Amino acid sequence: MRLKFVLLLVVLLSSMVAFADAVGPTVNVNVLTGPPFQVQFTIQDTDSGLASVIVTQSNNADTVVPPFTVGTTDPLTVIGTKIDQSQFLTIEFLATDVAGNTTDFVYTDAPGVPEPASMALLGSGLIGVATRLRRKLKG
Repeated sequence: MRLKFVLLLVVLLSSMVAFADAVGPTVNVNVLTGPPFQVQFTIQDTDSGLASVIVTQSNNADTVVPPFTVGTTDPLTVIGTKIDQSQFLTIEFLATDVAGNTTDFVYTDAPGVPEPASMALLGSGLIGVATRLRRKLKG
């Protein structure tokens, strides 16, 4: 009887390790041309939930991260509003999930910056141009 219990416990623990969260939050982008020009980022982590969203750069934009409960798996909408409509904007943020995985995301409406293929793979519905999306997996 003990051996069956130990084997069952080992199988359950192995399953938990196999399904551990190893992917950072996803980001979808929606652009509202306005005026004012706005960029809506929908950030979500359906595995371990969101831990933090930190704006690391907001050039020519007022970028607001609304309060949220750590661990939420619901979508979080972050809005960046262009300040000077005649200038380009750049917004960068770092989204981290409860498991420690991160997504570093940069958006700009500057011309000539190619959209990365990874944006299309995420099905982001991106209207505009993004400079890059880097997903860092917890090592």
